[in-house]
Amino acid sequence: MLPQLHSLPERVSADAAVESVRKAFLSKGWQAAHFSVSGAELSRPFFVYFVFDAFLETQTARGKIVSDTMRGNMALSLPSLSFDRRASDAIAENFAELVPDSSEAAVPGLKGFTSEKLELICRLKSAAELGAEEKNVVVSAITLVLLPVWSVGFSFQGAASRALVSAFDGKILPGFFVPERVKGAFETASETVSGMSSAGGFAGSASEFFSEAAGVVSGRKSLARAFGDDFFVVLLVIAVMVLFAVFFILGI
Repeated sequence: MLPQLHSLPERVSADAAVESVRKAFLSKGWQAAHFSVSGAELSRPFFVYFVFDAFLETQTARGKIVSDTMRGNMALSLPSLSFDRRASDAIAENFAELVPDSSEAAVPGLKGFTSEKLELICRLKSAAELGAEEKNVVVSAITLVLLPVWSVGFSFQGAASRALVSAFDGKILPGFFVPERVKGAFETASETVSGMSSAGGFAGSASEFFSEAAGVVSGRKSLARAFGDDFFVVLLVIAVMVLFAVFFILGI
């Protein structure tokens, strides 16, 4: 007889999953014009989740000795019989939230399996993955799990791809990476000028600028150390300050 099938509840909508991916881009400084996020498709991949205890042996002149012990968890995908670390971490993190599921008939590749056969497969696969002998691996707490996941399509830098979002808690699963957007000199200068538009912003920027400038004049700092490598921004700030001074003198 097989262990009871469980699943994580589906608490996150398709729109919420799409929004999670969109916010991931925005949080890295990308604007809507730089990427596009399309719809989400729900799937419920099936995993055999279990806990393993193993120890490694080393051959010495006096015989084999235990050189290392390990304990952890794994999620084995069926029917591919491959390990999935993302699924393992997601299940382990939310194990207490698993609820019984009655859709065993919809699980592919489960027919013909018994608890004993699953235990043997988990032990053999774990031994091969860990580099241990089968007799030195013990598996326990075998649980059949359906993991609801949203597959969200997106286009970025001319390439189309998909991000996996947990339908349980809305977290984007590992494997999705968004690089930090590096702002150009002109954009940085524009933001600097915009920040100086208010009296407080100008006063603060001017105070910081003159403080760094004083360090350069006194020889305590080099120009690169004081202002960084973006000399265009420094020159533009100087020009804006001179312009403000001229307006002040002329009373404009």
